[in-house]
Amino acid sequence: MPRSKEEPEGFVLPKVDLRPFTRDSKKIDTRIFLKGHDYESKQFLWIHVGAVEIRRSPEQGEVEQYILRAHRLVGYTDFEHDSAKALTIPMIGVKLATGFSGCVRLIGWIDFNPERANDLRIFNPNALDKEASTCKDCEKPHPIVQYVPSPDPVLFNKIRGMQVEIFIGATSDPEPA
Repeated sequence: MPRSKEEPEGFVLPKVDLRPFTRDSKKIDTRIFLKGHDYESKQFLWIHVGAVEIRRSPEQGEVEQYILRAHRLVGYTDFEHDSAKALTIPMIGVKLATGFSGCVRLIGWIDFNPERANDLRIFNPNALDKEASTCKDCEKPHPIVQYVPSPDPVLFNKIRGMQVEIFIGATSDPEPA
């Protein structure tokens, strides 16, 4: 899918490596590719992360909606002690494409529904929890951070409807970058 005319000149989708900030990245390797980002419609490695979960959204319309999530490292919680998220991506049409040797390949699309723009949330490693505090009420002190990163409706509008391929398997790199 070529870039739209409304898209600013020189738009470049940044590659995001969240492995140092997400759970089980020394054991699980998840790579999220966007297809149709460039003019040749090649796959583009967009996000590299540890363990993910994908669930059907509770509020279903005519289209099956899903949410892809990755949790922050163990111990990072919000003020209610719920596990903090590193990313949430609203998706539709998720299907199992292949499964082999402990690897899974899923295909789906970024949801195109503008009402789900606030569901696209990706942790910015450069922001590094500027508003974080430390919980001193627990036996072991731990960071208190935002439950989910801030929404990115601008990015959502640039990538909504794009095809996504997700590869999940064991890591071959024991030390994430």
